[in-house]
Amino acid sequence: VALGGLSTAFLYMTVVLAARGSWTGVGVYGVLALACALLAGVRQWPSLAGVRWRLFRGMALASVLPIVVVGAVTSYLAQRALEAELRGKAWQAVAAETAWLEQTATLARSLLRAQSRDAGFIAAVRAGDRQRMRETVEFLESEVTLFDAAWLLDAAGETLVPSVRLNRIVGNFAQRAYFQDALKGADEVLLSRPFLTRAGLPFVVFTVPVDAGDGTRVILVGGLSLQRLGLQPTLASRSYHVELFDRRDGTLLRETARGNVLTRAPLLELLGEEALTAPEGMREALDASGHRLLVAHAQVAGTPWTVAVTARLRETFAPVTRMGAWVVAIAVLAGAIALLLSQWAGRDVAQRLETLRDGFAALGTPAQERRVRAEGDDEVAQLASSFNDMAARIDRTQKELREAIAIRDQFLSMASHELRTPLTPLRATLDLLIRQLGSGQGTNPERQRETIARLNRQVDRLTRLIGDMLDVSRLQSGRFTLTVAPMDLTALAREVVERIQVTRRERAEQLTLELPAEPL
Repeated sequence: VALGGLSTAFLYMTVVLAARGSWTGVGVYGVLALACALLAGVRQWPSLAGVRWRLFRGMALASVLPIVVVGAVTSYLAQRALEAELRGKAWQAVAAETAWLEQTATLARSLLRAQSRDAGFIAAVRAGDRQRMRETVEFLESEVTLFDAAWLLDAAGETLVPSVRLNRIVGNFAQRAYFQDALKGADEVLLSRPFLTRAGLPFVVFTVPVDAGDGTRVILVGGLSLQRLGLQPTLASRSYHVELFDRRDGTLLRETARGNVLTRAPLLELLGEEALTAPEGMREALDASGHRLLVAHAQVAGTPWTVAVTARLRETFAPVTRMGAWVVAIAVLAGAIALLLSQWAGRDVAQRLETLRDGFAALGTPAQERRVRAEGDDEVAQLASSFNDMAARIDRTQKELREAIAIRDQFLSMASHELRTPLTPLRATLDLLIRQLGSGQGTNPERQRETIARLNRQVDRLTRLIGDMLDVSRLQSGRFTLTVAPMDLTALAREVVERIQVTRRERAEQLTLELPAEPL
């Protein structure tokens, strides 16, 4: 169930990444989904406790783990290095764009301010000299300046000198925002919001009011075409997306990807206006497709403009992703090679260990002696030789134990016979005494003494037999000590004859005993 759930989850991730075009992720999750599905279909798991599987595990850890660790560390370090380089280049691109735009705005302001303060131009305005004013406007529209168009308006918004590049369109522009802002200002140069001219061209204009001194006031206008601004080559790399927008209303002034202008800046829709209010900054975001973006932004000093440079981390990290995929592929290949090598290398070791296992299982069985063939000079061969020596010692020990058990059984048989031998006459003598005492018949005292002495000798014999058995036990345990003492042979001979007379009465008449009077 768990493997089926994992397979379904990985399959879902495969479909999602395929829909978003992340083919590397599709490959990884596709392989994981297929592997989980195959494992879920296995009815019986193989035993992983053998020597071959242990060798495979060791070889896999020795081969795959270093590759995976080195690959992961390398990928991580490469990603960090690429990210640091990407951030540095993004900052450089933002700095270059802002510096260029700041320089352009500064030069435009300086040029327009210089012309507005020119004494000849002011005198021409005061005198109403259209030719002199036209020369000033034509100079501003010349190739040596930054402006794409220039024109001159009076205090009521009527055109005094039209722009040649805008097809000399004349009229009243009193309703334009840049004109109204210029009337409200002093002698400072103002930058307008982007707008469409009556010729249908996107422009931003710099305006400066010119006071002729006799109550006459005109507005000198210098315009920058946003189309030409968009065609200017960006100082950033082609892999970066550059946007220039007006912070006052979010209108797009320049975009390197599609060239759109006078629309809402896409980054403002993606990040929100609050995210780009700081003078400069860098942050990460996700686009509509779920791809990571790195956005560096900075405000252009002296203008209401903001430059934003966007880098797609997916394209930047694509080499690292491919390297990670190669690391996974190499690790899988190394695992497969380790499996084959472990099966090949472990086959001989496994067979020899299985032979040792069978030899251990056969230890102690009396059927036959089991020996293991020792091949080679490695540790397994040494183990086989040690096993053979141990098996030989066990066989000798078992043989000795069997002999000892046979001797013990023989001893017990003899001991039981020897114990019964004195008990028989002892029992017979006691029965005789009991019958005599029970019948009330008198007995010769001398005969009674002989009978009691005979009983005493049988009891002594039993005592000696029990002592001999105890001596055998002490002898086996190593605690036996031999005590040498004199013995009366006449008493021993008399005891043997009495035993035969009691146990074998039919042979008692065949025995004669002649003993000296003194102890022997």
